[in-house]
Amino acid sequence: MDPNPAEIDDAETFRLEHPSTLWVGAKAYPAQVYSVTKEYSQEELGEWALYRRQARVWFENRWGLSVIWGSGTYSTNDYYRLDIKGLPFVEEPTTVEIGLLYDDGLVSDVVGYLPPAVVRLVLDDVAQWSSVPNQEIPVRWRSLDRSLVRLLDAGDD
Repeated sequence: MDPNPAEIDDAETFRLEHPSTLWVGAKAYPAQVYSVTKEYSQEELGEWALYRRQARVWFENRWGLSVIWGSGTYSTNDYYRLDIKGLPFVEEPTTVEIGLLYDDGLVSDVVGYLPPAVVRLVLDDVAQWSSVPNQEIPVRWRSLDRSLVRLLDAGDD
């Protein structure tokens, strides 16, 4: 299931299209789309803003994937207080953080800094899983987690 590192296109991005589409590179997935922009006043936390984008992609088998980027995430926009560093929010990042969902609950640790090619493989694999959770599914996810780490390490060579 590991993608060939040569197949990872650094120019590919993620994009939300409201009201219900997540683009992962050139492939669209139906999704629940969330956007958060919270500006804090001086009295609350100093003047700064929190920016976060999230999509939840659900499949008929009751499994899903949370795809998120922005303030405080393991993604292109991983800096927590954007305006403090003077960095613009990237609406179409090249990496995101993902977490596995089942029946509206997070069932895995999150994995971050993933490019579109890897997230597409994960989405397409999760869509094929059985709708009945059992010991095999979490083991596959942990195995996938390790393979993603190997893939990302190989890309640093």
